[in-house]
Amino acid sequence: DSPNSISDISSNNPGVILTFDDNSVDDWIKADSIYSKRDWKATFNVSNFIDLDENQQRNLLKLQERGNEIAFHGTHHIRAAYYLKEHSPEEYLDYEIIPGLTKMDKMGFHISSFAYPGGVRNAFTDSLLFNFFTVLRGTTFLAIPPSEQKCFTTIGGYKKLVYAIGLDNHYEHMHLDYIESLLQYAVDENKIVLFYGHHIKDDDTTKYVTSYKTLNFICDFIEKHRLNYYTLSEVVEK
Repeated sequence: DSPNSISDISSNNPGVILTFDDNSVDDWIKADSIYSKRDWKATFNVSNFIDLDENQQRNLLKLQERGNEIAFHGTHHIRAAYYLKEHSPEEYLDYEIIPGLTKMDKMGFHISSFAYPGGVRNAFTDSLLFNFFTVLRGTTFLAIPPSEQKCFTTIGGYKKLVYAIGLDNHYEHMHLDYIESLLQYAVDENKIVLFYGHHIKDDDTTKYVTSYKTLNFICDFIEKHRLNYYTLSEVVEK
């Protein structure tokens, strides 16, 4: 293979995308106050926006203003491929996509990425949602060798489907040595590794919690190896 050009290297520096799903805004704003001192940025995939109080909605705008990405995770957190077995595409869009997206757009959110609730997707849902978003995020599981994982990407293209692997404490693959192997693979292969979580707490037992211990470990690795933080929307060409 010919060596990468300088432009290739600058646009595909290895890095990490940290994504957090649902609407744990109080956790997220606290975590951002801690990790922004370490120059992190994250993508917060928001569902059920209309159920949040005004302070939480304002805090999401603050997260966006600080350089994080606010992405969409559904008006009602519906699992797309399942819902579409019994409803038309128009019903899905009118119920799950357009209302929340419209509300958030009016409030000043710049949304171009969508994280599938439950990771439930197929080629048809992708084709439907690429009319609204440039990046779609699914999920992947299991502690298989990094070379076989789908949770890696590079920058390029104008629309992209990517996958993230979970950081929450209850996932069977969630061990720091495995997370380290994924990070190291990103370094070795010049790729971007994608993670997802939900709540962020100083907690090692509760379901759907990414612990500060886990995030500290990742941030330490990023600083040591000089990786970049990316958001979901940054994996496609502007």
